[in-house]
Amino acid sequence: ILKTKENIMFKKLTTLVAALGFLTSVFTVSSLADGADSHSGVYLGVSGAAFGIEMDGSEQSKGGDNDNTTTGTGGKFALIGGGELGYSFAASDVWLIDVGYSMIPGEAKLKANSSDSTDSNATMTIDDYQTLYIAPTYSVSDTAALYFKLGYTEASTSVTGDITNPSDLEGTTVAIGSRTQLDSGMYIRTEAGYTEFDSISATGKGTSIATTTTYKADPSAAYGKVTI
Repeated sequence: ILKTKENIMFKKLTTLVAALGFLTSVFTVSSLADGADSHSGVYLGVSGAAFGIEMDGSEQSKGGDNDNTTTGTGGKFALIGGGELGYSFAASDVWLIDVGYSMIPGEAKLKANSSDSTDSNATMTIDDYQTLYIAPTYSVSDTAALYFKLGYTEASTSVTGDITNPSDLEGTTVAIGSRTQLDSGMYIRTEAGYTEFDSISATGKGTSIATTTTYKADPSAAYGKVTI
């Protein structure tokens, strides 16, 4: 049975929901102090982020006497918007468990050139940056909290030009942040995070980039964002 990316995301989401149900059955929140309870509940937010993607990559060309490997680093920086949806519940007087989903629908484009050409032979687009996360949260007061986030992240990739499509990006995200609860019931969340993706690769199709040329990259991303 072929597993699509959507099925994999759905399975991971249902796993998190099942974990949430188990933890909710373990912890009784009615007797907890307002410090943790004041941050509990379902939340929906809109975010703005400064986002940067970097790739440490290599180009390996084989054939005849021209076996060579070239290494380099490329990157893209953007200011983009996104959103998040989640649920947090009190686990003790001051600790909460936060489970959620966030998405940044913007895209970043990276260009690749063959080693013997200054023209762009291919462009890779990275978009739909999605994260499923769990975030242990410490309530400093009724209105302020700090958290550490651990998440599974994936992003779609596509290429135009004379190289094969690489696999979609998958990786692990870690982040730290703060949350301020307002009297109106709204909140402000600030966060800084880093994602380390699995390695990806692509090969030339043979028109302007030889089929013996292989591109390999180790992508990573860093961001800072504000959510309300």
